[in-house]
Amino acid sequence: MGRKKHIMSFDDIVFEDRNQDYGAYVLRKKYNTYISLATVATVVFVVICFIVPYLRILNKTYTSGHGTGRKVVSLRMDEIPPPPEQIYVPPVMTPPPPETRQTEIKYVAPVVVDSVPDKDLILPPAEDVRFSEETEARDISSYAGDGDDELFGETGSGNAYDYFIIEVPPKFRGGDVEKFREWLTKRVIYPQEAMEKGIQGKVYLTFIVEPDGSVSNVNIVKGVNKLLDDEAVKAIEASPKWSPGLQRGRPVRVRFSIYLNFAL
Repeated sequence: MGRKKHIMSFDDIVFEDRNQDYGAYVLRKKYNTYISLATVATVVFVVICFIVPYLRILNKTYTSGHGTGRKVVSLRMDEIPPPPEQIYVPPVMTPPPPETRQTEIKYVAPVVVDSVPDKDLILPPAEDVRFSEETEARDISSYAGDGDDELFGETGSGNAYDYFIIEVPPKFRGGDVEKFREWLTKRVIYPQEAMEKGIQGKVYLTFIVEPDGSVSNVNIVKGVNKLLDDEAVKAIEASPKWSPGLQRGRPVRVRFSIYLNFAL
């Protein structure tokens, strides 16, 4: 086998009879290595310059209200979803008529329907059930409002503003609002005095489920008579604690609007 020929590089030829331990020869030999390292460092630096601001933008929490940290939620009242299917509440047993009355009084359990009357107070039929999840109260006319609102949520005990959509709605005893309807139907008692006087009608109310799950701010939106109004308020105020609603992982105040139908 013949010896392998050593092919001299241009640098070897130039520095053949010169010092090759340091100086220009060493620099020229390591030139390509230095260029490669410089190129890699430059690319890494440029990538970091672009990625770091992008990650900050992704993780940035946008706030409004001069740095109050309140999250912005857009609301379009013209995009209210259609009402759910009708729910019928079965009647309960008819109580015995009072001895002083000759005519029989038929008692029908109050129909619990999650709804709010519109601004013209054109009320839905008793069997219609509509459900809405909102925060602190608004008047009836503004509930049917037209336009866009920019609203904010609070988790404290102060005022809360309406949310159109709650990411995680409050739950009553592990179930949805249907569980609360069933509980409320058993809880409400038709006042005997109101039955004797022939008083009947729909009581519209709102109440708030607080971040700790308690029920507060039970208000009459449109009442019928003090006897029926007081019974409706008393029944809702006796509600056990709910699992609170969540918005972006934080408990928030959520308002429910319902009406109770007292019918003879």
